[in-house]
Amino acid sequence: MTDDFEVLVVNDGARIIRASSWIGLHWKLPFLRVIHHEKNMGYGTALISGFRNALKDLIFYTDGDGQYDVREIHKLLAHLAPHIDLVNGYKIRRADAWYRIWLGTLYRLSMNRLFGLSIRDVDCDFRLFRRYIFQRIRWNPKAGDLR
Repeated sequence: MTDDFEVLVVNDGARIIRASSWIGLHWKLPFLRVIHHEKNMGYGTALISGFRNALKDLIFYTDGDGQYDVREIHKLLAHLAPHIDLVNGYKIRRADAWYRIWLGTLYRLSMNRLFGLSIRDVDCDFRLFRRYIFQRIRWNPKAGDLR
């Protein structure tokens, strides 16, 4: 799709990945950037680290557990327009336990009712954002939270 991209990997305190092994990879894959947390700081902080360190105008993110096919990013790009800043994917078939499906449905309905968000799957980690969204957020550096 483009030659102008970067891949950010946030290593959230995993001891199995050494910084020295990533340095060798960077020579082979110059688009790869790795952000290391000395200790595990949690999923939310890992996401914030990635968003704050992204350099390109568009940010696509997904988890690294293989639930989504990153080759389907073109489906998100097809819905991006000048007046649209975020495109959210959704799972066609959820492989979750019944209670997680039920909680996800409850969460989606609550977000729709309370905030008018018409997102089909609020738990889907297959999203495309415009970077300037994150430049407008005030960050709380002590807690790593958004405000």
